Amino acid sequence: MVRFLQGFWAETYFFEHCIILLHFRFFALFYCRFNLGTFYFAMNAFAKAKYQFAEAHKVYQAFLGADHPDTKEAKAALDDVSAFL
Repeated sequence: MVRFLQGFWAETYFFEHCIILLHFRFFALFYCRFNLGTFYFAMNAFAKAKYQFAEAHKVYQAFLGADHPDTKEAKAALDDVSAFL
């Protein structure tokens, strides 16, 4: 009975939850890049900050589009840090 329930759970819920988890991982990656850029900017490590903001901007643009507020914020942060280099 337990093996049947495990198989039923895997067939019914596993795929959907994996997709949700993958989406969460992508969004976590977006925000980690942006947060690292913010940290490096605050520590005056502008080259490292620029790299993180550029990566965040590329990923935001690819997945969220150019008009999304997060994409615009990453672009603004990239422009700001570029002024310090």
